[in-house]
Amino acid sequence: MNILLTCIGRRVSLVENIRETIPNVNVIGVDCDQLAPALSLCDVIIIVPKKIDEQYFLKIDSICDEYKIDLIIPLIDTELLLFASKRDYFLSKGVNINISPLDTIRLFRDKYNMYLDLLSMPEMNQPQTCLLKDYKENMFQGNKVILKPRGGSSSAGIYCLESRQVCSFANLMMLDHDAYLVQAYIPYEFEVTIDVFVGRDGDVLEMCQRRRIKTRGGEVSQGITMNDSMLAAHVIKLIKRHAFYGVVNIQFMFAGEKFFVGEVNPRFGGGYPLAHKAGANLIEHFISEKKIQSARYQSGLKMLRYDAAIFI
Repeated sequence: MNILLTCIGRRVSLVENIRETIPNVNVIGVDCDQLAPALSLCDVIIIVPKKIDEQYFLKIDSICDEYKIDLIIPLIDTELLLFASKRDYFLSKGVNINISPLDTIRLFRDKYNMYLDLLSMPEMNQPQTCLLKDYKENMFQGNKVILKPRGGSSSAGIYCLESRQVCSFANLMMLDHDAYLVQAYIPYEFEVTIDVFVGRDGDVLEMCQRRRIKTRGGEVSQGITMNDSMLAAHVIKLIKRHAFYGVVNIQFMFAGEKFFVGEVNPRFGGGYPLAHKAGANLIEHFISEKKIQSARYQSGLKMLRYDAAIFI
């Protein structure tokens, strides 16, 4: 099997997870940085331009032809829209791709549209949210708010401010008032990320819940697996409402007896290796879709990440 990982970056553990799961796999790694650490574990290394546009697609398409790619796994948010727009094209060529339909990607890449969509699911608690251009001081409860880009990624461009500072700060930073949103600050106790695999028929085949203990740059550095049946039921409701396919990463914030939807990312999450090590092998479903009737992963398994070096 030939698998193409795009924008592979630091996903060393994911490459290892793939090799553990699929015998004799060939991993073709693509990145704009020739020193991206995960490239060193790939069978084929290809450097591509940084800009994700039509020329980038043409390069990926030629790689698929040259290396007879069976599966494409996009790994960063900024390339999801492009791959979703080409999803049917790749499928028509016999190339599977870990991407949801275009309408789904458009919805969840825009955090404000996601907020509006989930308002029709009252069981899905969300922080009060508005566009920056519509924000008025003290329109939310509490003195703090979160300012973030509608299409943000990796926690970039997120600010925690006092409500009275928002307008002056936004003007000082020359933020686009249409491209930023303001959310009520939730004093949450902890975050939980759920890795989900959704089959071709839209059914949840498997999931794994991971409590985040510490994060760095928006990615978990310490975590522990858990299993909350109520949270699992909410995830299934959310998934069934939309047309997802493949691996989806959903984040919740827990505050007292409530949990709030934070992010819905239709891609592999950076903390997936914890789910994999615990026994929730989502990669297997790319080979043969099989619904796991009850959680097969170990609850209470901790992951403690550290920096390691590759010498080339």
